[in-house]
Amino acid sequence: MRRLPLPLAIVIALCASVVAASSAAAAPGSAQSPTTPARLAGVVGAGFTDTLVTGSVSQPISVTSIGDRRAVVLDKAGRVRVIDNGTLVNTSALSMTSEVCSNSERGMLGLATDPEFALNGFVYIYWTRYAASAPGGCVNRVSRFTMTGNTIARNSEVVLIDNIGSPAGNHNGGDLEVGNDGYLYVAVGDGGCHPRNPIPNSSADCAGGNTAAQDLSLLNGKILRIDRTTGAPAPGNPLSGAGTVACGSRGNTPSTPSTWCR
Repeated sequence: MRRLPLPLAIVIALCASVVAASSAAAAPGSAQSPTTPARLAGVVGAGFTDTLVTGSVSQPISVTSIGDRRAVVLDKAGRVRVIDNGTLVNTSALSMTSEVCSNSERGMLGLATDPEFALNGFVYIYWTRYAASAPGGCVNRVSRFTMTGNTIARNSEVVLIDNIGSPAGNHNGGDLEVGNDGYLYVAVGDGGCHPRNPIPNSSADCAGGNTAAQDLSLLNGKILRIDRTTGAPAPGNPLSGAGTVACGSRGNTPSTPSTWCR
């Protein structure tokens, strides 16, 4: 039987624990201690081992296997850490803590590797940067970096999408996936408030009143499908139009609903 890479095996083991806990909670007639929630009552399934790899990543967001017994761990504060053969590498692969806006739900939020990572070392990162003139003072960006060994060169950044609104600090999204069609898919949150609101978190355009996802002049609240080399919209996207370039340069200032992003 093919042996799984250690980081992936650990993730599967954790998932197995969650499933076991859910099953225990759902068992009819089962008694639960008032001081022990059902979600903590799971046990590791047969054939799996629950092993602590590290407790030294302050705010881990994701763990991504890169296929050679290594995994990269994204730290919300602005670091990329590497687990090599089950051991956390002491030095960060990439540290951008002074550049990353990490308050509220912002930060380094998503990472994906290129299908040809073994050849080109490309990794894609969704992160929040400071932008003093933007509503909320921060915006989200999707960048491609190059990883060599256990190091990601800061100066290898290629910006694919920029100025994605983060007016209220929450609902940033950030999941990145490369589809079977070879395009990069980007999940963008609704930003918590519509960016036309000059005072984030006021009631007018926030929470239930936030219409950013319905506003086709904004990237917020959408699934984006882009060329992973250039950041250009992928052909065949259902919503497309002349607003594409403007959305990248305009940032958080919405245009008319007839100007679409894609």
